Amino acid sequence: MLGLGGSIGTGPEGITAQVLVVADYDELDAVKDQVSGKIVLYNNAWAGSYSNTVKYRSRGAVKAAQYGAVAALVRSVTPFSLQTPHTGVTNYDPAVTKIPIAAITVEDAAYMRRVQDRGNANITVTLTMGAERLPPATSYNIIAEYTGASIPGEYIVMGGHIDSWDVGQGAHDDAGAVFVAWEALRVMKSLGLAPKRTIRAIGWVDEEQGGAGANQYAIDHAAEIPFTVLAMESDGGTFKATDLMFKGTPKGLSGAGKIGSHYLTKLLDVKIGSTTGADADITPLANQGVPAMSLRTTGNINPNPKYFEYHHTQADTFDKIDIADFQNNVAVFAIASWVVSDGEFPLK
Repeated sequence: MLGLGGSIGTGPEGITAQVLVVADYDELDAVKDQVSGKIVLYNNAWAGSYSNTVKYRSRGAVKAAQYGAVAALVRSVTPFSLQTPHTGVTNYDPAVTKIPIAAITVEDAAYMRRVQDRGNANITVTLTMGAERLPPATSYNIIAEYTGASIPGEYIVMGGHIDSWDVGQGAHDDAGAVFVAWEALRVMKSLGLAPKRTIRAIGWVDEEQGGAGANQYAIDHAAEIPFTVLAMESDGGTFKATDLMFKGTPKGLSGAGKIGSHYLTKLLDVKIGSTTGADADITPLANQGVPAMSLRTTGNINPNPKYFEYHHTQADTFDKIDIADFQNNVAVFAIASWVVSDGEFPLK
């Protein structure tokens, strides 16, 4: 098992109780009279997308506690498993008693469902978690900068986040994106290309636990926001790029489309799309009018996205990064940032 981010602990003695397996919130409501004093297990199978399934991880403890559960378990949010538990953030309601919550593997969740459905045995689990919330500690964004040759006071920012859960290395989620942006800068410099505008590669911290790094960047660089012409992020794994999703004005979308048709689609088969929501680290900038582009990859193609086999697990390690896919992502970031720096197709 893996405890969920933000969960309380059980205390050193743990919690021993009978498990009640439900598929979803509707089934939980239907058996609410049986919940008190039990551990609720949400055996909710991958339902085509992350958003369809993650709600049991993010709010499952609250729903179970409302009916008197002493703890909760969730089937890991993934379409594929090799006995690998997936962690991730959970949330509490101040008006509802907090109970511990952890993720278990797909295999174990399915097994407990089968045992319960046979109707001839009870399932008892002892859950022991030492989780605790410690005071915030100082951390830092990482920023690498290639100063613009002729318009250094205007900026393109690009990157990902460098935090992960306390398992694996966070390679696909999301350190790979940080190094994609860093390598894009290195490639430009190695080719002797001098951008007109300043281009920054950023590794934001804390995206998983609340976005302190992205929010603080927007505060610290508030005076630069009117002069930031693009914020670009990758947060879907370092797989082959498929789309750059633009958030901004209709005029900006037209400019982004021309970058696609002239360069990205022609050279890399990467299309420009439109989105109402930028990726998390660039959202504080997008909310203040900075044009934003969020990279999409083959790792997020439903119904079986490869990204969700690894993310938030011990398996999210550097050996899962394909160098050809990595270089493809570098090319996308380098081309998009270079063309925007050159100012051929304005995005505002």
